Amino acid sequence: MPRFRRGDKPRPGPPETHGGHAEVRKYRERKLDLRCRNDKALIAWQHAICDDLHGQVNMDMLQMSLLDRATECLIVLRAISEYVEANGIMGEGGVLVPALRNSFLAYQNSFRLALLAIYERADKRPPKPLNLDDYIESKHTKGEAK
Repeated sequence: MPRFRRGDKPRPGPPETHGGHAEVRKYRERKLDLRCRNDKALIAWQHAICDDLHGQVNMDMLQMSLLDRATECLIVLRAISEYVEANGIMGEGGVLVPALRNSFLAYQNSFRLALLAIYERADKRPPKPLNLDDYIESKHTKGEAK
């Protein structure tokens, strides 16, 4: 005789998720909508990092890739925060919500390490060479100073 019959215990459905991965999938597959508050904030954040590094033209491909990964981490962290705001921190039985228990610290550390790598890479790269106009301008200003 089976210990539990089908009608004795409610069957659990799929686990409740924070929805961050669906948001990342949308970010990868579509252009950002500048009418949406979250998308505007994301664009402003990316532009602020590019401005810190003296513009996107001064960033190399590795920094751009790291910025994209950091953006995806930020999207997931934002989705987890919204989930917790809507559902609370504690789940059934007084345990921490699975999104906080499993994912939040990992994404937070990945986000922090990606940002550190972006800024450290900017400090270690040699400066870009001057173009001809900048070189002539630098020689012209040095000649006037004498």
